[in-house]
Amino acid sequence: MSYPAELPLPGARWCRYYVKPIGMTLRPPDYARGITPDMVIPIALNRHYTGTRAPVHPTPSFPFGNCYHWINNEITVRISVPKHGVEHAY
Repeated sequence: MSYPAELPLPGARWCRYYVKPIGMTLRPPDYARGITPDMVIPIALNRHYTGTRAPVHPTPSFPFGNCYHWINNEITVRISVPKHGVEHAY
């Protein structure tokens, strides 16, 4: 998950979040939007990418190999808010 699209309000049943999915392949082209398959950032330990972008090294290590962060790719998901509310302690 990237960040909330809205704050969970008291009594709300749902809260929307923006999510940036991780792909296990190069992304499909979307030439209408100017997106080509090489518009990805490899995630270490990716060994298949032969482009010029260096892989990112997340901490802790990403648990899967050969994955990519697709540039300019975001979806919105709806998460159910528990009946007892949301705890904001960190």
